Amino acid sequence: MSFSDTAAEVLGFYRQGRFSDALAVIARDRSQFPSEDATFTFWEACLLSMNGQPDAALSALQGGLDRDLWWSEATLADSDLDAA
Repeated sequence: MSFSDTAAEVLGFYRQGRFSDALAVIARDRSQFPSEDATFTFWEACLLSMNGQPDAALSALQGGLDRDLWWSEATLADSDLDAA
């Protein structure tokens, strides 16, 4: 399995509104692609926010910052994070 396969699976679930399923894919595959930590963390935050868990979304982003991850201001302006 490649990161592209994981991304397609996550985005497929996202488009279907199956946020918990997308989060499960992230949890399952995150350790296989450590160089994609920033992407996984951003997706996780977006999915948590969309799933009605804004505090968990902010916690996920804070955890990323604690791991020295960075996202641009434009990225963080994504409407999926509005609830957070």
